[in-house]
Amino acid sequence: MKQSEDIAPSAAIADSYPLARVQPEDTRMELNCTVAQGILIHLRKHHGEAVMREIVAGTRMHLEYLMDGRFWISAGYLYRLMDAAVARTGNARLPFEAGQAFGDPRSHGIIVQFLRHLGSPAAVYRLVAQFSSLWDKVNLWRITDLREDSCAIHVTFPAHGQSRNNCLAIQGYLTAAPRLLGLPTARVSHHDPCACDGGQTCVY
Repeated sequence: MKQSEDIAPSAAIADSYPLARVQPEDTRMELNCTVAQGILIHLRKHHGEAVMREIVAGTRMHLEYLMDGRFWISAGYLYRLMDAAVARTGNARLPFEAGQAFGDPRSHGIIVQFLRHLGSPAAVYRLVAQFSSLWDKVNLWRITDLREDSCAIHVTFPAHGQSRNNCLAIQGYLTAAPRLLGLPTARVSHHDPCACDGGQTCVY
């Protein structure tokens, strides 16, 4: 049975939440709205448009704002969106699965054509760390031990800390990166330390 068959939408709150009622703290310039696209794509694909709209409205966010890569959301809002999606669907793996939508060209638009010209997963991971400030203004990304078939990514969370769901989402993002080149997904072979257990840095 498909997940979408298990969850009935609530039509009463399926409409887009009014932009004028969105709280300013949820639109802080911390994370670009593109970081939420994987969640929206996953919810729409597996649970349907109505359930996706219901979840977003329930987090008090305007859907069209959230779908626009010109705009920004706070880290706190992203965490709340992931928590709401997990609670509504009952799928604890949803953040990881949604993170893997990073490999879906719809998450990136025209930039995916540029990424496909890079030629190797190592180049993609290097750019993820190098240009992370284009979509993430609050966390610090660093790459070490870069090889053709492996690397280590360090993500430091100095302002907001880490959450379990966001950690899963990042793992999904990282495993999906090779798919931008038409290659199979990667895997996180080791994750220690994790900022969810104390400290400020996750190493993947």
